[in-house]
Amino acid sequence: MASTQVLRKSARIANRQKKLDEVINENAKREKLNKTVSAPKKRKILAEINNVQTRKSEKSLLGVFRQSKRNSKLLETKKQTKLDKENDKKNRVLTPALIYQEAKYLFSRSSLPRFIGREKEKEFIINFWKKYICGDQTSSLYISGCPGTGKSALISHITMKMVEEEHPKISHKIHVTNINCMSLKNPKMIYKKLLEDFSPRNQSTEESEIISALDSLFVPQKIRKDTPKYVCILDEIDYLNTRDQEVLYKLFEWPIKSNSRLSIIGIANALNMTDRFLPRLKAKNCEPQYLNFNPYEMKDMINIIKDRLDILNKKVINNENNENCENNNNIIVIDEEKTKTKPQDYLIQASAIELCSRKIAGTGDLRKALDVCKQAIEFAEADLRNKTILLKRKPTQPVKENSIFLKKAATYDTPITSISEVPQVTIMHILKATNNAFGSASVQKLKGLNVQQKVIVCAMMNILNKKEENVVGKLNAEYINSCRKYRMISPVSKSEFNDLVSMLESCGIITLGKARDERNRKFTLHVQENEIRKAVSDLPFLLQMLN
Repeated sequence: MASTQVLRKSARIANRQKKLDEVINENAKREKLNKTVSAPKKRKILAEINNVQTRKSEKSLLGVFRQSKRNSKLLETKKQTKLDKENDKKNRVLTPALIYQEAKYLFSRSSLPRFIGREKEKEFIINFWKKYICGDQTSSLYISGCPGTGKSALISHITMKMVEEEHPKISHKIHVTNINCMSLKNPKMIYKKLLEDFSPRNQSTEESEIISALDSLFVPQKIRKDTPKYVCILDEIDYLNTRDQEVLYKLFEWPIKSNSRLSIIGIANALNMTDRFLPRLKAKNCEPQYLNFNPYEMKDMINIIKDRLDILNKKVINNENNENCENNNNIIVIDEEKTKTKPQDYLIQASAIELCSRKIAGTGDLRKALDVCKQAIEFAEADLRNKTILLKRKPTQPVKENSIFLKKAATYDTPITSISEVPQVTIMHILKATNNAFGSASVQKLKGLNVQQKVIVCAMMNILNKKEENVVGKLNAEYINSCRKYRMISPVSKSEFNDLVSMLESCGIITLGKARDERNRKFTLHVQENEIRKAVSDLPFLLQMLN
C-alpha cells in the first residue's frame, strides 16, 4: 500500500513538472517571436500554440498579400500614366488646333494666369491685411463695384500671396474662409457654415448653440500669443439681407468687440449697402472701411487681353525650346528676338483687340471682353476647320509665290513653328461675337436704362403676365410694392415716376395712350420677356422680380 501511494505521488509530481516545462517553452517561443518574427507569422504560430484554428489568420494573410499586390499594381499604373504624359508632351507637335485650344483656355473665366492693374486697390487691401489680419487689431472691409471689375479675383490673388509670404512670419495661426452667399439657402445658414469651416469638430445644430460657439471662438476671454485669428471673405454679401438685418449687424459687430479675433471682408455690387441697410453701424462706430472698384477703361482691357496673348506666345516659344533642347543634347538656346512679341505675332489682330475693348468699355465688364475674345477664337477655329474639310474634298488650287496664304497654315492639323503661321482672329470675328453677346438693339436700349427705369419695365412685365389692367396707376402700385418687397432700391415720388415713364416712351420701349387722368393712361410694352431678362442679368433682384 505504501509503495503504491509513493508511486502515485511521484507520477503527479512528474505531470506537474511537464506542464511547467511546457509553459516555460511557450513563453520562450513567444519572446523569440517578439524579437524576430514578423506580425502575420507571429499570429499563425500563436494560433498553433493555443490550439486555435488557423483559418482566420490564413485569410488575413491572404488579404494582406492581395492588398500589397493591388498597391504594387496601382504604383505601376501611376508610373505608366506619368511616362505616357511625358511622352505625349515630347511627341506633341504644334498645330493650329493646339494653339486655338490653349487660347480658349486662357480666355475662359476659370483661368487666372496673373492679375494686372488695380494697383491702388491692391495696395489698399494689402495694407488692410497687414494691419488688421497679420497685426493685433481686427476690422471689417466692404468692397463694392459693378460686375466684372475684378473684386473677387483681386481678393483671391492677395489671399494666396499673403498666405504664402506673410503668414509664415507670424506666431499665431490665421484661418481663412471664402463663402459665396448666393450658395446659402437662408441668410441664417451663414452661422452654420462659419462653424463648419472654423471648428469642424463642433456638432451643434441649434442656432443659439451655434452663435454661442462662434462667440467663444471669435471673442475669447483671454488672448495669448498663439491664439488664432479668423478671416471671413463674404462674396455677394447683399444676399444676407433680411427684414431686421440681424445677420449683417451680427457679422459686422464681431470685429469691433474687445478681444475680437475675426476680420470680415464683404464684396457686393451695391455702392451704398452699408448706408442704406445698416444705419445703426455708423451710430455704434462699427462701420466697415469702404473701397470702390471703378469700371475698367479701354486701356486696361487692351493691356489684359495683350497680356494673355503674351502668355500664349511664351508657351509656344517654350515648346520650341524643348524641341531644340532634345536635338542639341539638352542645351537650351533662347533667341532674344523670339521672346520679344510683336503686334503681328498675336493670335488676335491689334485692330480687333482695340475694337473689342471699345465695344465693351461702356459696360466696364472685363468678363464680357474675355467672353467675346473666346467666342471670336472659336469662330476663327471653325473657319479653319471648314477650310480643311473643303480642301480634303476638292483638289487644292495653286497659290502665287508672293501670296499671304503661303505664310499661313493650310489645314487645321498642319504642323507649324510659330504663332504667325496660324490664321488670326479678325475684326469680322470680333463683330460677330459682340453681336451675339449684346443681342438685339432693344436689349442694348434696355441695358442703357438706369436702375429705376429697369424696375418699372419689370413691373410692366409682371402686370402683363398677371393679365391685369395695363394702366399707369396700376403700374405705380406694382412698382412701389416691388421696391418695398425686395428693399434693394427706394421708390421715387409720383412726379419723378411720371418723368421716368415718359422717358421710356421717348426711348421707344413703350407707348402711352390718351386719357383725361394720368393714372388711366394705358401702356403697351414693345420688348419681349427674354430681352428684359438679358438686359437685367447683372442685377439678381430684378430677375427675382420677374420670377
